[in-house]
Amino acid sequence: MVTEADRLHELEKRIERLESELARRERGPLRVSTLTERVLPSDARSHLRASWREQLLAMRVFVDRAIERVGRGEERHERD
Repeated sequence: MVTEADRLHELEKRIERLESELARRERGPLRVSTLTERVLPSDARSHLRASWREQLLAMRVFVDRAIERVGRGEERHERD
């Protein structure tokens, strides 16, 4: 007969194994960052990060302008 404590202990061990497996997979060789580290030189990765930041800043300008228009109650008029 399996006691509740035995069952709980077995479940805890299974959870620990699953968490360990998940952590191993997250560190695995197929992660995008791992692949880019293997393929791209560090200066190329640095430039890519900088360009991604610039793209996000550009998008922020569009979002800020849209928020301003909404705040002023303006509608966007399409060109004929």
